Amino acid sequence: VERTTPKTTTRLTLQVSDMEGKAGYGDLQVMIGTYGERRVAWVQGGDVASALAACDDGVADTLGFSTAAGFDAEALPPASMIGPSVRGVVAIYMHGVDVSAASDYSELEFLALHDFSGRIDLSRLTSLECLRLDWSKGVVLPGSQVPLRSLHMHGYKPVSRDLSDLPMWPNLEELELVKGGVESLSGVSAFRGLKKISLSYSPRLESIEEISALTFLEEIEFDHCARVASFDAVGHLNEVSALKINHCGTIPSVDFVAGLSKLKHFSF
Repeated sequence: VERTTPKTTTRLTLQVSDMEGKAGYGDLQVMIGTYGERRVAWVQGGDVASALAACDDGVADTLGFSTAAGFDAEALPPASMIGPSVRGVVAIYMHGVDVSAASDYSELEFLALHDFSGRIDLSRLTSLECLRLDWSKGVVLPGSQVPLRSLHMHGYKPVSRDLSDLPMWPNLEELELVKGGVESLSGVSAFRGLKKISLSYSPRLESIEEISALTFLEEIEFDHCARVASFDAVGHLNEVSALKINHCGTIPSVDFVAGLSKLKHFSF
């Protein structure tokens, strides 16, 4: 059990990647790095060909586009340029860049799309398994037929003020919401297979009662969710091994953990 102490709230920032070096292809050079578990070939200037060659050779599995890492084209490349060796795309720090071409990257398994503006329709990404996204009203999320397993969204503020507007992805195992506008977890029971849920910097969140329906949950995190009235619903989830409730105001009692027989880590 860990007891955390209050600390000053800091603005969340995104890491571009750990740059490992350049791979050469004749006269072409491409920066190779990582983004989470992805091996990324970062596009320099507008030289998509070099990054594609890195993917074709198995050096990387993901194309990276970032104005902070040297990308200076006006738009993402069309889907016709994205070959079968590209399993993922990372596009971050993209203000002023037209990202609409990503709507047609239908064969991707992984997409990270941050710091962009404009509308984008992700409903045609029918192979997507992992999505990391800065949400806005101009975003159309993938439909329920998509085999999505992991979703990370920053700034999700639905009209319903809960999770009932999300498509019912049957394979979803991980859900992470940062700086969202939800007031309730109503609707989360649609994702019966969830194993990990995280909500952070969610100042409007008050009710988490429906979390009790997620009987396969193994990891739960609430961070800076000061309005949550009670965490007792967590006490019915027997598969939980890691529980973090940090910077969520005063918790009257932690008796609800008594029934969590598989709990190995608890911080509050």
